[in-house]
Amino acid sequence: MSSLKVSPSKLSANGPISAPSPTPSASSNTGTLKKRKRENANHNNPSRAESPVDRYLAPTPMDGEPMTGAKLATYVDSAIERLRESQDQPLTLNQTIAKISFWDRSQVEGLRHALAAHERIQTKKEDGSGGGRTLFSYRPKYPVRGPDSLKAFLQKRTDMRALLVQDLKDGWPDAAKGIDLMGQRNEVLVTRHKKDPFLPKAVWPNDPSLRLDMDANFRKKWHEILLPANPDELRNKLEAAGLKPTSAPREMVKAGPVQKKKKVARRGGKTTNTHMAGILRDYSGMRK
Repeated sequence: MSSLKVSPSKLSANGPISAPSPTPSASSNTGTLKKRKRENANHNNPSRAESPVDRYLAPTPMDGEPMTGAKLATYVDSAIERLRESQDQPLTLNQTIAKISFWDRSQVEGLRHALAAHERIQTKKEDGSGGGRTLFSYRPKYPVRGPDSLKAFLQKRTDMRALLVQDLKDGWPDAAKGIDLMGQRNEVLVTRHKKDPFLPKAVWPNDPSLRLDMDANFRKKWHEILLPANPDELRNKLEAAGLKPTSAPREMVKAGPVQKKKKVARRGGKTTNTHMAGILRDYSGMRK
């Protein structure tokens, strides 16, 4: 640090006068200019102005600390879980936050806007005419709450893609048990896990009109046909019946000698200079 020197002539009789203030450094001037530029940019650019989310994150007089993104996300997750448990019963905001632990009442508006903008939450007015309190309800991945709604949803679909039971549990917690019973009644087609055959994995619609009942006598004869346990014996029986087993070795066809193509003589083109027929001579017979 450079020291400031004061000449003796500058001292008064009552003592030394106040030392002059040091000249501001270039770095401090640069920081001030940058701050002013940022303020002017925010003022001139409306998109960089304070958003509604910034107002919800601002300090409040009740808690004295800002509403951080992590804190708001915790409240939103708790509220969504509460709405999921209520199934298709809509709840008001006060009913939704009634069971949220460590709830900060100063953040009601922030949570209200966050839930209204969430893709898994749907809102409607209590009286249905645009008035009254706002009701919140959970929107599952598929609009399925039970067996009847599952059959109705499958009938409305235009494709035959399977519905995973894991996805159906989002709106129907007991989907595995209910789909198992529906499969036993032939109301739906069900595939099951390999490790747990009793646990359904995916479900398809089952059209009763496509169901064909086999004759009891035909089924009896079908099951009376026993396949040989030994694969070699099965192969021999197929060959004796004139059938080719799929496990038979592939026969290698030997290729014959390659014959060279004979060189074909080139035919002459169409004669166009007929006016010189008495002058030109034909030498095509002299070709080798």
